[in-house]
Amino acid sequence: MKKIQTTHQSYHPSDTKKVTITFDTPRFTVIRESDKKIMYRDNTRLPSGDDESGDTVKIGDFSYLNEIGLYYIKATDKDGNTEESDPFVIALEPSK
Repeated sequence: MKKIQTTHQSYHPSDTKKVTITFDTPRFTVIRESDKKIMYRDNTRLPSGDDESGDTVKIGDFSYLNEIGLYYIKATDKDGNTEESDPFVIALEPSK
């Protein structure tokens, strides 16, 4: 199971867009797949515990990003280990 998960695989540009990260990281980066350009970077919200799994969970909001394209999210933990999400799309007609 990925340690970085978006709430959807497809978003409309005006949708609320959030990411769940199951390790301790202060920030996350949204990267455009086609050219690896950093399109958005922000801090994660304060950690909370997931009682069911016992994981530390951080939330990131990238709703500001509204450019159509294919993206993924990358974050690095305090030990320098980097994780990536599965790709997701921002489109005028997102898939259901």
